[in-house]
Amino acid sequence: MESAPTVLDYITLGIAIWGAVLSTILAVRNIQKDKRQVSVTCRLLEQTLSQDGIPHNMNVGIKAVNTGHRDVKLEYAGLITKSKKYFVANTHQVLPATLGDGASITICIKLDDAEKQLRVISPSEIYVSAYLKDVEGVFYKTSHLPDVMVHRKMAKKSRLG
Repeated sequence: MESAPTVLDYITLGIAIWGAVLSTILAVRNIQKDKRQVSVTCRLLEQTLSQDGIPHNMNVGIKAVNTGHRDVKLEYAGLITKSKKYFVANTHQVLPATLGDGASITICIKLDDAEKQLRVISPSEIYVSAYLKDVEGVFYKTSHLPDVMVHRKMAKKSRLG
């Protein structure tokens, strides 16, 4: 016959569960430590308004912050269209750049120049997000572009159409 569990059995079980949870947390933390982690945001740096209220001469800043513990060497920056086409911005004076632990960089892109190139390739396309690419080919993307850029596209479309 089996005897009922004792207090010592429950203490042993509790210590075993605590050890398993702690070792899992430490393993996940160790794996995350070795990964490259770059946080990318995009914001409007400056713009002027035309007489009809449409923004132009817009400069967009793509900011990258190395939130991981490994150095990341960034090679390219640019914008992504709705159909997933990548525009590579002229950033030769800033990139390539190596970001150490906690370091950041802001890359300025002249949106008017980017749109001129885009109109040659695909006149109906619009940009929806920004990206940075490291030397190993890993892309770090923003979720969206600043709202003012979307409003500018809508204003241009309504003026043309």
